[in-house]
Amino acid sequence: MNADELFEEGNRWRQAGNLQRAMEFYLRATELAPHHPAATALELLRNIYAFRNTDMINP
Repeated sequence: MNADELFEEGNRWRQAGNLQRAMEFYLRATELAPHHPAATALELLRNIYAFRNTDMINP
């Protein structure tokens, strides 16, 4: 698979709600083409997983 195909497969998994699987495909696409839009998608999903709302943890 090329980077575009991996990116599209990642999009299908993301739309299905499986973000972890989507990240795997985005990572593989980014390894093939570092400046591919998959790199941005991967960064966005990593930011979603890293988000912490401290206001909800410590009211």
